[in-house]
Amino acid sequence: MFQRWPWKWFAIIGFVTLIFLKLITIYSSTFLFPITSTAPLQSNPSFSCAPPHHSYTFCNTSLPIKTRAQSLISLLTLQEKIQLLSNNASAIPRLGLSAYEWWSESLHGIASNGPGVSFSGPVRAATSFPQVLLTTASFNRSLWFLAGRAIGVEGRAMYNEGQSGLTFWAPNINIFRDPRWGRGQETSGEDPMVASAYAVEYVKGLQGEDLVGGDGGFMVSACCKHYTAYDLEKWGDFHSFSFNAMVSKQDMEDTYQPPFQSCIEEGRATCLMCSYNRVNGVPSCADRDLLQRARTEWGFKGYITSDCDAVAVIYEDHKYAKAPEDAVADVIKAGMDINCGTYLSRYTKLAVEQGKIQEEDINQALSNLFSVQLLLGIFNGNPIKGHFGNLGKEDVCTPEHKKLALDAARQGIVLLKNDKNLLPLKRMNITSLAIIGPSANDSSQMGGDYTGVPCNPISLFEGLQPYIKTTYASGCGDTRCNNSHGFAEAVRISIEADAVVVVAGLDLSQEDEGRDRVSLLLPGRQMDLITAVSSASERPIILILLAGGPVDVSFAKVNPKIGSILWIGYPGETGGQAVAEIIFGEFNPGGRLPITWYPESFSSVPMNDMSLRPDPSRGYPGRTYRFYTGEVISAFNHGDMDASHVIMLFGRASTSIRGAPQKTLIEFTRVHTESLNANQVGLVIGKLVSALDRGFIFDLVPTPPNDARESACSLIETLKDDKKKGPKSKSQPADSPSSLQIDHDWIAEHARQVARMLVGGMKVIGIYIWVSDSVFKNSTIMLSQTLKGVAEATPLPETDWEERLLIHICYSPMRWTCRTCTWTSNITSSSLRPCDFKMGRVLTSLQTFKCNYNFNLRLPICHESASNVQTLSDSLRQGIYHHAKELKDARAVIDGDLVVNDEPSTSDGVHEVELLLPFMKDTYAEACSRKDVLGVLVFKGSVCSFAYLNSKEPISQAVTDIKRDIIMSLQSRLDIICDEAYGDVGPADDVSQEASDGISTDKPVSQLVLQLLRKECSLSFPRRVFVPWLAGTYICDYLQPSETLEVLKDHCVELMSMEAPSDASTILEPEIDAPSLVTKSFWDVAIPFNSASSSPLGKSGIDPREESSKKSTKSNNLNIMGAILFLLLSILVGSVLYVVRGSRT
Repeated sequence: MFQRWPWKWFAIIGFVTLIFLKLITIYSSTFLFPITSTAPLQSNPSFSCAPPHHSYTFCNTSLPIKTRAQSLISLLTLQEKIQLLSNNASAIPRLGLSAYEWWSESLHGIASNGPGVSFSGPVRAATSFPQVLLTTASFNRSLWFLAGRAIGVEGRAMYNEGQSGLTFWAPNINIFRDPRWGRGQETSGEDPMVASAYAVEYVKGLQGEDLVGGDGGFMVSACCKHYTAYDLEKWGDFHSFSFNAMVSKQDMEDTYQPPFQSCIEEGRATCLMCSYNRVNGVPSCADRDLLQRARTEWGFKGYITSDCDAVAVIYEDHKYAKAPEDAVADVIKAGMDINCGTYLSRYTKLAVEQGKIQEEDINQALSNLFSVQLLLGIFNGNPIKGHFGNLGKEDVCTPEHKKLALDAARQGIVLLKNDKNLLPLKRMNITSLAIIGPSANDSSQMGGDYTGVPCNPISLFEGLQPYIKTTYASGCGDTRCNNSHGFAEAVRISIEADAVVVVAGLDLSQEDEGRDRVSLLLPGRQMDLITAVSSASERPIILILLAGGPVDVSFAKVNPKIGSILWIGYPGETGGQAVAEIIFGEFNPGGRLPITWYPESFSSVPMNDMSLRPDPSRGYPGRTYRFYTGEVISAFNHGDMDASHVIMLFGRASTSIRGAPQKTLIEFTRVHTESLNANQVGLVIGKLVSALDRGFIFDLVPTPPNDARESACSLIETLKDDKKKGPKSKSQPADSPSSLQIDHDWIAEHARQVARMLVGGMKVIGIYIWVSDSVFKNSTIMLSQTLKGVAEATPLPETDWEERLLIHICYSPMRWTCRTCTWTSNITSSSLRPCDFKMGRVLTSLQTFKCNYNFNLRLPICHESASNVQTLSDSLRQGIYHHAKELKDARAVIDGDLVVNDEPSTSDGVHEVELLLPFMKDTYAEACSRKDVLGVLVFKGSVCSFAYLNSKEPISQAVTDIKRDIIMSLQSRLDIICDEAYGDVGPADDVSQEASDGISTDKPVSQLVLQLLRKECSLSFPRRVFVPWLAGTYICDYLQPSETLEVLKDHCVELMSMEAPSDASTILEPEIDAPSLVTKSFWDVAIPFNSASSSPLGKSGIDPREESSKKSTKSNNLNIMGAILFLLLSILVGSVLYVVRGSRT
């Protein structure tokens, strides 16, 4: 039969069949069902979606998160679903799902508490930062963010090495309500505003959402815990497993809940942990109203986990549920998704069989869990090939991370007492030092709870040894100090030493998870040890308190033989070095206590009383500085060295408001100041919003000394005729009246350079001065003139703001006053006018918009006459000016939606912005066509821009700020090139020679005059680099091709007075194609002159038209090659068939 068929039909049928089978394979693997592999199944794949299972729909990274999650759920059996509801989720080999441990800890470094972390692989240690309470004492938002970022990097690196998960159950953002709470050390203190700010910064840093957007864009997952009103471990008969926290609605709303709301709304945390305790009778994990509020009101989109065994205690301790399966049903229906423990794996199936929950309830929990895993890239295949696959063991315990941990300890340590300026010690005056205390030579006590394996821990004794001859005695056998057996040795070495340090306080035997204190005094006989040593010592001693919670040291406060007291919290692995630097004056302590230090009498207040507000009728004094009416252990901050200083602004409500706080913290900031006898001037960084008719202050940046190392301001005495002076009263100052001498030009230049570094609508909006009232009054005209110079150096384009701010900070007494000055008018004594202002949570409420903009400008080089050649800078400035006019009319697409109105943006996160340029008549090209054309400048590249929007601003403001920022960035780069060129201008005779050599990147441009020859010249512009600044915002700098990141770090320190970024991974270099200039002479120009042909970049930063062209070319080449091979194969097969057929006939 086959011989009757023409042979060509066999070839056609075979070819069509092959194509049909290929299409069926592709279609079925993506949309219908995966092709079953005959390869042996793995018992536990090393990672999910590994070949041959990568063809499942849930592994397809091009599909939406929700689609992928639902696809995976549809493939699971009920039993498989249940085994995924516990923290130790089992592997499902038939689907290629690896086992996953949800429980990893990272409170102040990667910790070994959870089973998800192991230090037995390539990574043997991780950076141990100070315990959270000490880091909070720095009141430095940037530090909190950077610490979170470093921990997140190390967590991701350990995951890539197979030594941790990606879901870290931190931070602990409960309020430190009672000083006896064993876990208070883990928190950020007693103030809800501070706790909220810390939560936002730490979570943003840890999760790294700003590093990469889209699916797989989270570095790790953070978890806000413990939700809610959880602050008791074991006190008397009360235990966290069974405690019922009775909380008033007022206390709940203004104290207990705000940190969780901020953690979710602003920090965008992807996990929420419900606590052990009941709140007003209902277990937290079974309280549907509580859990659903996070989702419906705060926009929570992550997963909710129980604390470990918090489901079991609902039945076993609270007796809230009648049976284990009832407890399971309660939490699943309330909205909890996963159980740290075994109750869900043991009793969920029974709850389903009894009809207490439906399989759809389980599906919803799994959807929340899988969505977070998908955002982390866990189902994207090999993690080494993912967004953060470059991180590994070399990114853990880096010098930058250890330096950051040291900075955190330095900035958090608090000086409580410093009589007669005992600190700092001067090494020239002493030759020996004695250090005493059971924890002084024990580095294991430096971290507090939830600590992992530190990189290079340094005890206090080890930290002091490099400075001076040091001897050590424990004094007590351990922190409990139950006897005086070691007192004699401690007294002996204190008598022999020139200086004495005693280390006292607490450890985890006194305060820990599951362990509350019963007393606020030092444990055992520690007080006796301190008294004995101080009495024997010839000089006053230094007392160091190593403790999380507050300690009543009233005896030390009044003892003249105890000269200085330092609270060092639990300072982490570098704590020994930080303390030594402070003792010997290399760093000045500037921390502030984030908690109230109560006297021992407070120990009689019932710890189970959750009320914050005082109740005189029952002798209840209230809690925290906002409401407490009793005595406190006073704390003072002393120091006369240059230092970072924490400025706090408090507010008081009307006494007519029932239950109002006595005072409440409104805002805080940390600024570097000279000693209090010095004076300081600097810039006010902020944003002026025309739509709201108000300005926002973000930060104060001191002006550094000029190139001659001269201060920007100094005091000059105003001399008067002594005969005209009357006798001074006691209330008058003893010194002569003084006024300021200010370097106007240098402050204006500092403002100009700082303005280049600001993005997102942030501007230099004024100056501040830190002087006494009398000096300020004598210097108002000079300050107004300085303000005018700053305004002229940093103009605000296209705004109606003619005013600039002048903030006066007086240090005795400490207060702020704000004034405005209309700099366009003549400066007189009345130019400054009072201005109302208030400080609030501005930075933490900003929304971020990001745009990658691709431009390609072709600019004609023209001259008015044959002898008048236009300069390169003039041509570029003209081109940028005309492109700015075109960019002004561009439409914007934000997160895929065209911006059509001025409504405020409601969603959080980083919003992607694309700009669409309109087709318009090119008047610039027409203008140039009427002149002689010498050649063309091709100015192209990409610009990355950020904008930061207040929640009340219209979304169009972000678009406007981005457009202005793009143009400003191009102008700034041109200014930098011009500044360098003008600084190197040589004799006039050399100009023609330099010009004839063209423009190149390997030598400076000494004269910006272009003599176009018959050759192509090029010039690379500086690239834009972004550095984390405050509360998740960025500033930028411009680096020449030959410059390294060290130049950037120097600029950050010098110009912005900020810590140099220690972790290179926090520095963003998103501009793939930095701006560059190519010149073409008239004879080389082969295309028409177009002014501005621009297109937006995609998220990858690549011009989509160029990428499409590359793909098309590649595809065409492959098609041609395939066609040729198929033709050759067809000829070969045809020849064989012809020969075979011929032989048969």
